[in-house]
Amino acid sequence: MDIRSVAREVLQGALKESPDGAEVFCVSSSSTTIEAKKQQVDALEAACEQGVGLRLLVKNRIGFAYSSSFDPDALKRLVTEALASANSSEPDSANCLPLLPSAYPEVSTSDPALMEVTEEQIVDWAVAMEKAALERDPRIRAVRKSSVSTGHGEKCIISSTGIDICVPYTVVSASLMAMAEEGGDSQSGWEFDYSRRAGRLDTRKVGVAAADRALGLLGARSVGSASVPVVLENSVTADFLGVLASSFSADNVLKGKSLLAKREGSRIASPLISIIDDGLMPDGIATSPADDEGAPRMRCTLVEEGVLKGFLHDSYTARRTGAVSTGNAVRGGFKSVPSVGISNFFIEPGTVSLEELLDMEKGLFVTEAMGVHTANPISGIFPSVSRGSGWKRGRRCIRYGGWLLPATCWR
Repeated sequence: MDIRSVAREVLQGALKESPDGAEVFCVSSSSTTIEAKKQQVDALEAACEQGVGLRLLVKNRIGFAYSSSFDPDALKRLVTEALASANSSEPDSANCLPLLPSAYPEVSTSDPALMEVTEEQIVDWAVAMEKAALERDPRIRAVRKSSVSTGHGEKCIISSTGIDICVPYTVVSASLMAMAEEGGDSQSGWEFDYSRRAGRLDTRKVGVAAADRALGLLGARSVGSASVPVVLENSVTADFLGVLASSFSADNVLKGKSLLAKREGSRIASPLISIIDDGLMPDGIATSPADDEGAPRMRCTLVEEGVLKGFLHDSYTARRTGAVSTGNAVRGGFKSVPSVGISNFFIEPGTVSLEELLDMEKGLFVTEAMGVHTANPISGIFPSVSRGSGWKRGRRCIRYGGWLLPATCWR
């Protein structure tokens, strides 16, 4: 039985109980992960998952239940459990289900060719990635982990408001950690990449990039204090942006857990900074025509030239605040109800290249930030330790280890 049929069966069963609204979220997925070491398969993991979640609206109360079984008896129990959940929950006049939109945006989320990839092909990609790293330089002495994963699946959302949409997806990802040694010094470098399509991910480039990261840290040393310009590598910026992401959630604003509350329309960053959440980004990892409750995805400019323009919404926060859903309802899977989350979240690229940014007499190029997870997203305090490369014109000369402070110091 396909998952759309399962979803429709659950919805029909739920509507027989005459709730004020019903929504079914059904998923099916499979994935394969292969790790290579010494040009051989070191580990192989294959996984499949299926499940269905039911959300009911009864007198302004939300009830939820889920099942990993599509057995008819299990699906009947699902309705009974969701009703019991609704009867024991607190009423909230903002509880609602999104209405059927006039249309969904057209985006590509899957590649049929990737669904046909064999385990042998995945092995070849992982082995080639490891080989590329080892052959990059004699100082690359080992590869700790060369991993390639592929996955495909489908999610369906069907509701009493007329929503009936199924979205297939495919993804392939690769990661590698290389170890470099020279003169008793040992350093590691890690790289990762992904794609929605089979032909757009070159695992050999991932291997080379990881090797270059490890090689670039050889010979690291401490330096004296100085006040210098700082350049953050893209991955480091993404780490910090990830901590700040929750502050753009309208749900956190309503709960008083956002440092950006009541600052809409004010300047919160440099005029050079624009922050986007784009659920329609071509080949984005979170790209989809609909979010996880069936509202249309869209491109949202949250910060424009340093000015806070708005927040991310699902149907609940939109109703609470008189706004419109931005299509940012996300779920951890079929076992959870939707809540506000990000899609493809990023700082809009500028017009200056990395090479131009590093064209300075002396500065700090931060390539890794340790302890970012300890940052407080509500207060905005970042007690993070970073490491990176000191920069003098024409050469990268040291590895940095110390506190990354507003005063921008070296230690």
